[in-house]
Amino acid sequence: MSNSNGVHIPLREMYDAHKELVRIIDELNVGMGRIEEKLNILGASLKEADNRSREALDIAETALERADRALMKIEEQEREKRETRKQFYASVISSLIPWVILAIYGLVFLVKEGGVS
Repeated sequence: MSNSNGVHIPLREMYDAHKELVRIIDELNVGMGRIEEKLNILGASLKEADNRSREALDIAETALERADRALMKIEEQEREKRETRKQFYASVISSLIPWVILAIYGLVFLVKEGGVS
């Protein structure tokens, strides 16, 4: 009872094709499992790298804040140092002024009295 217009596929050939499909699907499942494992490992590595980079960013921000505070402190110390230097020079000059005036008066006196030849 074969149909002359149709294609006849023997049952054995269909069984073999089915077995081959099952084998290919199993291989794909195994491959997909490996890919999933690698993706999980990669995901964990990426998470760890993200955590480390966040920690590094926090450390860098803290270091930047400390550096800014240190810079401000140094600038303040430099201003104080300049101010102290100004006060020192003003003190030296103000202490020398009476001596200079006294020396000028002494020279004027000596010149008027004829003590200097």
